[in-house]
Amino acid sequence: MACPGMDPVIAGRYLVRHTLGVGGMACTPRYTSPEYFASGEVTPASDVYQMGLVLAECLLGWPMVPEGPFATVAFAHARGALRLPPGLASSPVGQVLGRALALRARDRYETAGAFAGALRGLDVQAASASIELHAALYQRQLQAQ
Repeated sequence: MACPGMDPVIAGRYLVRHTLGVGGMACTPRYTSPEYFASGEVTPASDVYQMGLVLAECLLGWPMVPEGPFATVAFAHARGALRLPPGLASSPVGQVLGRALALRARDRYETAGAFAGALRGLDVQAASASIELHAALYQRQLQAQ
């Protein structure tokens, strides 16, 4: 949204103030870490959480948190209510994703590099088979409900 004839810096401040409100949050709720919702704090562990969400969605084929009102999505993150197949947690790839998506920032990988290192250490074929199996079982379970 442009403000014709207005200085870009002033326009930016105007847009932030009027779209977020004073003290508002700038985020995409489905990809926001629990600590950002709670305190507005952003750390490297927040980035790891967000990368974990995106990776899990790419691997599994569905969003970890469903669309919904801001409060519903924020509450899902705050409770750790992500849509990960339960059986995946015991596999090596599930353990890596689980750590990246830990509810508490201190339980996650400290940096994106550490997360990437854990991913590089996985057996790609075994991870792929585990994801495929547990995703199919989880979807079948959801359809049966």
